[in-house]
Amino acid sequence: WMFNFNNGVINIVITSLGFGRVNWIGNPDIVLWAVMFALMWQFAGYAMVVFLAGLRAIPNEHYEAAKVDGASTARMYWRVIIPQLKGSTISASVVLMVF
Repeated sequence: WMFNFNNGVINIVITSLGFGRVNWIGNPDIVLWAVMFALMWQFAGYAMVVFLAGLRAIPNEHYEAAKVDGASTARMYWRVIIPQLKGSTISASVVLMVF
């Protein structure tokens, strides 16, 4: 229903912006991108829940220690948060590859 040529949500938004309609499923050049977008949209909720659980599992002391050491927000993400989300990333990736 999202990719319907006549009354799909995506085509309605595109035509309201002044562009022409796109045949998402009938065009072999973009059908792969349309399917990938639909799958990402379908499983985004599951991945969000897994990452939220991973973020909540990081102790506050780690954030505080990074702030005391003078880490900026970007450095805190790269050095504290992202490495500790490795398990969540692997878990979500494996489950989503199976489905």
